[in-house]
Amino acid sequence: MVKQTIKSKENKMNPIIWFLFAIVIPVIVALSLLVIILLVSGLDVGGWAKQTGKNIPVISTLVPGDDATNDMEALKEKSEAELASKEKEIHSLTGEIKSLKQTLEELEQDNKKMEHQLQKEEEKEEETKDDIQEGIESLAESFKDMSAKRAALILQELDDDTAVSILYELSTDVRGDILGRMDPENAAKMTELFLQ
Repeated sequence: MVKQTIKSKENKMNPIIWFLFAIVIPVIVALSLLVIILLVSGLDVGGWAKQTGKNIPVISTLVPGDDATNDMEALKEKSEAELASKEKEIHSLTGEIKSLKQTLEELEQDNKKMEHQLQKEEEKEEETKDDIQEGIESLAESFKDMSAKRAALILQELDDDTAVSILYELSTDVRGDILGRMDPENAAKMTELFLQ
């Protein structure tokens, strides 16, 4: 008995499956073939369906209207215009970056040249200082050999920095003799400068 019930259930087809295979699938296949044939023959099936869908009450809310199409086209044009504007701006900024890089390279080269020139000037200044120092040392030797009175008269006539530099190179005994022979006011000034 159980076997008979199972067989009777198997023999009875589910009505939903029967409806699906007997009606829905053949209708879908037929409509698909019809649309393909109409498209191949050159008819605008999408436009016709849209136009017809606008007239059907429930479906008309689902079909986008011409306003939506116009809005989409306007939005597309606006986006393309913004994109073109941004591309121009990017191109402009790229050119500006190249220009700034070139300016930076030129400034770096100028900086190197100026550093090199400054180094040369420092070397020349150092050589000049060395030459002046050698000159002062040789003058100091001359002042050692001359009389203190005569050396005092000469030092009083020189500018203060040169006179102090020469006094600095002299020994303390010779320096004392020369300062002793100077006018007291000049000797005091030279001593004060010498201490500084």
